[in-house]
Amino acid sequence: MTAMMEIKAAAELGARSILDGSVADVQVAPDTDNDGDEVVRVTVILHDDALDLINDLQFFDTLIAIKKTIRATGESRPAMVNYATPSELADDADPES
Repeated sequence: MTAMMEIKAAAELGARSILDGSVADVQVAPDTDNDGDEVVRVTVILHDDALDLINDLQFFDTLIAIKKTIRATGESRPAMVNYATPSELADDADPES
């Protein structure tokens, strides 16, 4: 298993451990932060109808769970976690919107 595949599996485990059926997908990619330091960018893609069902504490707990599961793989880069829905990602990809 490649390192990014292992990180993706860990991030999915962390996200699904809290949000379970609300998660449509988890994407991971190498990135840099504002200071130019290497990070792992994690995007948790939630079903469009899930936002009304998730409270702030669940978002926070998911963030912590993802960071812990990624760290457990031996990954030293910090995880930068974002949340999105498929419709938000489609809007971002559409240059006309």
